[in-house]
Amino acid sequence: IEQRSQETPEERARRLADWEKKRRRQREFLDEVPAAFNFRLAGETTYNGRPCYVIHAEPRPGYKPGSLAAGFLRKTRGVLWIDKEDYGWARLEAEAFDDVSLGLFLVRVHKGTRVLLEQTRIAERMWLPSRTDAAATLRIALIKWIGGEWQYRYSDYRLDPYEAPVAAARRAPE
Repeated sequence: IEQRSQETPEERARRLADWEKKRRRQREFLDEVPAAFNFRLAGETTYNGRPCYVIHAEPRPGYKPGSLAAGFLRKTRGVLWIDKEDYGWARLEAEAFDDVSLGLFLVRVHKGTRVLLEQTRIAERMWLPSRTDAAATLRIALIKWIGGEWQYRYSDYRLDPYEAPVAAARRAPE
């Protein structure tokens, strides 16, 4: 807070522009997902007490990535659990079924790499991470091998009581 209160208008503009550029890059990747996969409804289930659709995602034949970051989508398959009430994704499992090079051989993700992402619904249409697991083997810049399993857990989310009236005021009238 102290650092931002002392920034000049130019520094603030530069910080916000950098943030927007990062968001745009992330959005470009997410925009590729519908073009990269064929989705198939595999069924319905209850996950963490909430009714969900189970959707399988298989790479679409002939898909050509529009960005370097999306290149690995061609060799990845997954399963999604989508909340039936507000369509937030509750769980995602993905696996690389072949080796994938990213960034002209800077990083190679090896076949069998798996990722599990889970989110928890903490408020209406608000989903936040609750779990990230990864089991991966990578080679970086043709030199260094990295392999292992990583687990991250997120918990104790609390809504700011001062924000609740603002959130309520933003809802459309019924």
